[in-house]
Amino acid sequence: MTTTPSLQVTGLSKTFNRGTANENRVLKNLRFTAKEGDFITVIGGNGAGKSTLLNALSGSLTADTGRIILNGKDVTTQSEEKRARWVSRVFQDPLMGTAPRMTVAENLSLAMHRGEKRLFKRTLHDESRQHFHTLLKQTGLGLETRLDEEVGQLSGGQRQVIAMLMATLKRPELLLLDEHTAALDPKAADMVMKLTQKKVNEERLTTLMITHNMKHAIEYGNRLVMMQAGEIIVDMQGEEKNQLTVERLMQLFQSRTGGEELSDRMMLV
Repeated sequence: MTTTPSLQVTGLSKTFNRGTANENRVLKNLRFTAKEGDFITVIGGNGAGKSTLLNALSGSLTADTGRIILNGKDVTTQSEEKRARWVSRVFQDPLMGTAPRMTVAENLSLAMHRGEKRLFKRTLHDESRQHFHTLLKQTGLGLETRLDEEVGQLSGGQRQVIAMLMATLKRPELLLLDEHTAALDPKAADMVMKLTQKKVNEERLTTLMITHNMKHAIEYGNRLVMMQAGEIIVDMQGEEKNQLTVERLMQLFQSRTGGEELSDRMMLV
């Protein structure tokens, strides 16, 4: 197994509205590494820089300074479109990760050809349809019988399952999960998280997952990162993370952030 980090972030900084009264330094010389297969849960209060970090990693915004190295490739200045060949992202809003007017099979076909320079054809080969059927059947949700239904007809939880499958259908080098269960009811969230864990473990996907759910932050992943004011203030893994409880994590958050109030969202258990 290689010891070279899968992801290297060095000196990453981002300031919005620079030079104005509303100047906001969101990322402050951020640096960290991740190994292949690391499943990192990322927590922090509002304005901690979590989403800005994911935006910088995905290429949807450009950092002011710093470098992002992904499996030896410097992707710092690459566009989001070009970076999509290696980076997949699942958003909080189930509407954002799929094309609602296209069928389940067509959405999966788009994902299967992600990053390829070819025109999408609505005609799907039987081999692809069989592959999608098998993939969907493994979820145990009966979605294999709905290949020709528009994704917009599915529930939010079912759509997030499709989005998760799309994000991992063509193995990404980096998977970004942006509060991808926050808009779901507890039962649907649990379903999506179990699928997430399965995919990350099976494919050894290097993954960053933003969550406000303290229980999820503890239960999932091999590593936990806490952000505050654009910096990483806690980075734990192994036995230290395994021994965490929700109560202990809340205490740790308040002690490391100088007593910042926990929002209702962060107290989800």
